[in-house]
Amino acid sequence: MGVYHWTLDDPDFGGLSGFDLYPDGRRFRAVTDRGHTISGTLTRDAIGRVTDTHVDAMQPLRDATGAPVTGAWIDAEGLALGPGDSFFVSYELKHRVVLYPDPDSPAAPYSAPIARDLATLYINEGIEALARDGRGDLYAITERPLAPGSGLFPVLRLQDGRWTIPFHIRKDGNWQVTGADFGPDSRLYVLERDYWGFVGFKTRIRRFTISGDSIGQEQILFASLAGQYENLEGLAAWQGPDGATWLTAISDDNFNPFQKTTLVDFRIAE
Repeated sequence: MGVYHWTLDDPDFGGLSGFDLYPDGRRFRAVTDRGHTISGTLTRDAIGRVTDTHVDAMQPLRDATGAPVTGAWIDAEGLALGPGDSFFVSYELKHRVVLYPDPDSPAAPYSAPIARDLATLYINEGIEALARDGRGDLYAITERPLAPGSGLFPVLRLQDGRWTIPFHIRKDGNWQVTGADFGPDSRLYVLERDYWGFVGFKTRIRRFTISGDSIGQEQILFASLAGQYENLEGLAAWQGPDGATWLTAISDDNFNPFQKTTLVDFRIAE
C-alpha cells in the first residue's frame, strides 16, 4: 500500500529490529540493535498509509539493575506489547527474553526456563520474533533452527509462566524469520528474509492458524523480488480503517549509510 522513508537527526536512531503497534495502528513502540526503545505516533492518510512519524521518546533499555544495557547485552531484536505500558524484548548475543513493566523499569528476566535451548543458538541468530496472542501467551521464534539442518523453526510459547515448544514451522531454502505478530483475526503472521548477494533483500510473509498445541493452514501471502524492499525485520498486524487486516513492517538499516529505515504497509485482500 505504501513505503515511508523514516529519518531522524539523532546518532542513536537506526537499527530498528523490533516493532509493534497498538490497536489503533498509529501508536507504536520499537527497539534497536543498540539497546534503545522508541515510542511515538504514525500519521496515516485517508487510505491508511504512513505519511509521517512523531517520536515521543527515545530512551535506553535497562538491565535487571536499572542501568542502561551495554556491551554484548544491547542487541534488542524482537518486541511484543504487553498490558498497559509493558512490553517484552528478545536480545541476541546474550540470548534472553525480558519483560519491561514500563520503559523506565529494570528488565525482569523471562529466559530461565529455556536457558538450555537458548545456549545452542548461533551468536547473532537468536530469537528474532516475538508475538503475543489474545490470551496473553507470548510466542518466540528463532532466526535459524535450533538443530542445524532440521528444516524446522521452533515456536516457543510462554504460557502460565512456563516455556514450552508446542510446535514448529517449516523452513524453506535460505529464508530466515525476522518478525511476527498476531492479527485481529487471531492468526499468526510471520515475516521472513532472504539475501541475494549484491542484489538485495527479499521479503516473505506467511500466515498460520493456531489451535491449542497445533499450528496449520499455512499460507504464503507475499514474496518480494530481491531488492524490492529494505531489510525488513519487524512486523505489526492491525485492523485497518477499512476493516481489513493490515501489516506494517519496519526495516533495520544496521546503522549503515547505504541502507534506509523504512515503514512498509501491506493490506490483506481475502
